[in-house]
Amino acid sequence: FLKRMGARAGKLFFGRPFRRAARDFPELAEKIRIEMEKQAAIEREENPSLDACCEPTAEILGFVFSSLGKDDTERFVLHDFGYALGRWIYTADAADDLEDDLKEGAFNPLIGRLGLKGCTSLSEEQRKMADEESNACLNLNAARIGAAMNLIDFGRFTPLIDNVVRLGLPRMQYELFTLHLRPSGKRDTF
Repeated sequence: FLKRMGARAGKLFFGRPFRRAARDFPELAEKIRIEMEKQAAIEREENPSLDACCEPTAEILGFVFSSLGKDDTERFVLHDFGYALGRWIYTADAADDLEDDLKEGAFNPLIGRLGLKGCTSLSEEQRKMADEESNACLNLNAARIGAAMNLIDFGRFTPLIDNVVRLGLPRMQYELFTLHLRPSGKRDTF
């Protein structure tokens, strides 16, 4: 009930700005609509793969980043950068939400991938397995982000993007996999 109410409140709050953005960027709005429909269909499947679940988010960010390119080569590299970033974000979110999704019986692609269907919590062994699997996926995508970043000049934004990619993402990944080890369960402050 609370999630539905939050979604309805979000629609009211973001409705007008979204309509304005959709008017100004119709191709992006259409891309988001198509990919969100794909996301919903994938999540209704019996046991979708993590790769399939990451795809819509990756495609949206790939589309956004590629639209900033000046030529075909730049658009290709920027698409790969955004695509890998989208996969990283979706995977990090799935890993971060895993315990809560198990408790609530909510969708999470890691549940099927790790054979956790029917579980309501994680044993120490299952937690380790989930962390290793998620960390491997995140590392793969972080490497892809870094490789794409090395091929493009972000101009005056290079230091900022470099900081996010080379320091921020690894730090978030570290936090994600060490948070449950702390007695307080709270994130470090930077």
